[in-house]
Amino acid sequence: MRASLILLFALCLASPAQYRQGPSGAPGSDLDILQTAVATFDGTLRSLDKKHVLLELGEDQTVSIEITKKTLYWRGTKSVAARDIGAGTVVTVEARKLGNQLVAVAVRIREPQPDAPR
Repeated sequence: MRASLILLFALCLASPAQYRQGPSGAPGSDLDILQTAVATFDGTLRSLDKKHVLLELGEDQTVSIEITKKTLYWRGTKSVAARDIGAGTVVTVEARKLGNQLVAVAVRIREPQPDAPR
């Protein structure tokens, strides 16, 4: 019984070590979590080319997000081509941080909400 308690105590002390951030950013580390986290930006598309999406977030606020060949484009549940999304379209861009750059994971066309009954 005493040996079991000592073993259990030792395991409890060792377990948190696997979740600490190491210098290499090993899987499961805080660094890995930050690199895979997704930020969401809602706004109006200003421009979209092979390298960047420029999104107007509000009054005098824009954000440029890098586009890769892995970036996905959606209208509802259907996949669309980037060329099908024109300037002025209201979109949601899901992005992750890669180094010091924001990289688009997905660009989703936001469908207009029907007017609420009065």
